[in-house]
Amino acid sequence: MERMGRIWELVGRSLGVGCCLGLAVMVAISPVVGDEGGPVPDTDEEYELFLKENPEYKAQMEEMDSLLAGDEELEESYLAYQESLNANPELAGQESTFFEILEEDTVLAQRLTEFEGIAAQDSEAVDQLAGMDSLLAAEPELAERVEEFEVAAAEDAEFFDEYEEQIAYLQTNPEEAEEFFADEDGPNYTGDDPDMVVFVNYLTVHPPLYRAYWRLYYYLRTHPPLAQRVYRHWRWYWPRRPLWRAHWRYRLWAARKVRVHRIVWRRRIYFGRRPWLNRGIRHHRLVVARRPWARPVLRRHRAFLIRHPKYSHAVARHHHWVKKHHPRPYRPRPHHRPKPPPRPRRP
Repeated sequence: MERMGRIWELVGRSLGVGCCLGLAVMVAISPVVGDEGGPVPDTDEEYELFLKENPEYKAQMEEMDSLLAGDEELEESYLAYQESLNANPELAGQESTFFEILEEDTVLAQRLTEFEGIAAQDSEAVDQLAGMDSLLAAEPELAERVEEFEVAAAEDAEFFDEYEEQIAYLQTNPEEAEEFFADEDGPNYTGDDPDMVVFVNYLTVHPPLYRAYWRLYYYLRTHPPLAQRVYRHWRWYWPRRPLWRAHWRYRLWAARKVRVHRIVWRRRIYFGRRPWLNRGIRHHRLVVARRPWARPVLRRHRAFLIRHPKYSHAVARHHHWVKKHHPRPYRPRPHHRPKPPPRPRRP
C-alpha cells in the first residue's frame, strides 16, 4: 500500500507539472495585445464589422481568396508565412519594415523582383542564399567587411556595370585575388590583360574602394577555413551569372542609402541567426516570384495587415476556414493555356 501511495503521489506531481506547462504555453501563444496597443479580438465579430463598414477591404479579401483558389502551392506557402508572422512579432516587425522600404524605393523593389525571379528557377538557391546569410551572422567581422565593401562599391553607380567581368574573375580565382589584393597600398598586378590593367587603374584612383577590397581579402587570407566556405559560395555563382548579376545590382542599390542598407543588412543578419525562418521566408518569396500576377494582390493584402495588425489573426482564421470549407476547382495559371482536345482519328 505504501508503495502504491508513492506511485500515485508521483503521478499527481507529473500531472500538475504537465498542467502548468500547458497553461504556460497557452498563455505564451495567446494573442493578448495587438501592435496597435488594443486587444486582439478573440472572435471575428469586430473584423466582420470592419469589413461591413469598409467594403473596399472586403473586396480586397475576396480578391485574395480568388488568388489562392486553385493554387495549392501558393496557398500552403502563404498560410505558413502568415502563421510565422502571427507567432513571431519580431519577424512581423522585420517584414513590415522591409515592406515599407520596398514601397518607398521602387527601384530597389524592381531589382529585388528581378533577382528573386531568377532565383526562383534554381532549386539550390534557397539553401545557398540562406547558408551565406548564416555564415555572415556567425562571423560578424566578415559581415562588417562585406558590408563596408558594398558601401564603397555603391559610391560609383557605374562601377559594377563597368567592371563586372573583373569582379567575377577575382571572386572565382581566389589565389590570384589574394595576390592582387596582397598590398595594402594598391593593386598588385604584373600581368598584361588589358581589362585587368584598366581595373587596376580604376582602383588606384579610388582608394576607399580598394581599401575595402583589401580588408575583405586580407580577412579571408588570414582565416583559411572561413575563406574556403566563402569561395565555395562564390564559385557556386559562376555558372549562374544572371543570378549573381541580379543579386549584385540589388545589393549595391540598397547600399546607396544608409537607412535602406542598414535595414537590409539587419534583416539579413536576423535571418542568418534563424535559418529555419530564413528558408521558410525565402521559399515563400520564390513561390510568389514564379507568379508575377500574384504580387499586386499580395502587396495590397500585406499593406492592409500592416495598417491593421490587430486583425491578422482573424484574417488567418478566415483563410484557413476558406481552405477547409470551399472546394478548390482547377484554375489554369495565366501563362498556361489548357491543352486542346485530341483530334479525332480519321476512319
